[in-house]
Amino acid sequence: MNYLEFKQKRENGFSSLPIFFAFNKEQFEEGIKKLGLEKDQTFLIVSIGGGGYIRRKDIRLIKKSINDSDNEFSELMKKDDFFIEALVYELGNHEFGYTYDPTDALASLNLNMDFINSDEHTKYLFACAKSKYFEGENS
Repeated sequence: MNYLEFKQKRENGFSSLPIFFAFNKEQFEEGIKKLGLEKDQTFLIVSIGGGGYIRRKDIRLIKKSINDSDNEFSELMKKDDFFIEALVYELGNHEFGYTYDPTDALASLNLNMDFINSDEHTKYLFACAKSKYFEGENS
């Protein structure tokens, strides 16, 4: 699986979870219906922050789904090709070509420069990703 396939899989998995996001009363009422609840059953839901809501009974399901996805991502990031592809994509997504600052791109992958500099192989992979990123800029 490549990085974009993983991102799509993660997005599809998240979209299938019993979660709704509401930023006004109408959206909240629609979301409650989406979860199969009535207006007077708001005690059965809990906020997850950022405008997100879930049924209390689904907390374990949501956590498991997120943990499974995070674990899969961690395993994939151990593969050099995946690691490089993820970095190249996120460098582009975070405008590295303008800023030359990889901080945001790394953070999106739960990485930082301390990790990159932690061993020679990781430094090499980062250098490969930057090189591929700039090759793609000129293609």
